[in-house]
Amino acid sequence: MKYLRHELSQLDNSGNLNLRTLEQLKSKYGHSIAFLGSLNCNCVMYALCLTDNKLHDKIARSGIQRKNTIECRSDDNPLDIFADTLFVDYCLQNDYLKEIPGSEPGSGDIVIYSCSGSCRHIGKLLSEEKIISKWGVGNLYKHGLNEVPASYGDEHTYTKPIAEHEAINYFVEYSKSIVVDDHKENLNTLIDQFKE
Repeated sequence: MKYLRHELSQLDNSGNLNLRTLEQLKSKYGHSIAFLGSLNCNCVMYALCLTDNKLHDKIARSGIQRKNTIECRSDDNPLDIFADTLFVDYCLQNDYLKEIPGSEPGSGDIVIYSCSGSCRHIGKLLSEEKIISKWGVGNLYKHGLNEVPASYGDEHTYTKPIAEHEAINYFVEYSKSIVVDDHKENLNTLIDQFKE
């Protein structure tokens, strides 16, 4: 699995595996990765059901920026505010995503891939060993627990899922905590307008 994960990490950041590459890797490593389609979102938006959330989209496309002291793990504009792996870390730190202690994760639960305690990827469990996740801003895949790029990390954490309304409330709170001072008023106005 180590070599498959390394080769997957060598792909471009779009997360797109063409079907030919997928078949070549299957012949070489015997993986179970299956292409499920394309969505215009990242892994966090998909796993936390924010894919079609209008308020998230408004904030993400607004040009309102995060403090530049905040690390960004995305190839997108590093100052834009959107649901990314830093948002997952925020949810874990605030106990919004509740780790599943000592029990077996089940269908619908969340798996968080991390490196040195920082989230690098997130997906939804179909079963204990099958996950559906977005790779980058590219395609949606069904895959085994360890059939992901090595860059996603070697640590796994399982959490209970959260409802979309909870996820967007946490995202608004997160956005307010990282917005650059000059954009706070714009962010609050945008949120207030959306609630009307």
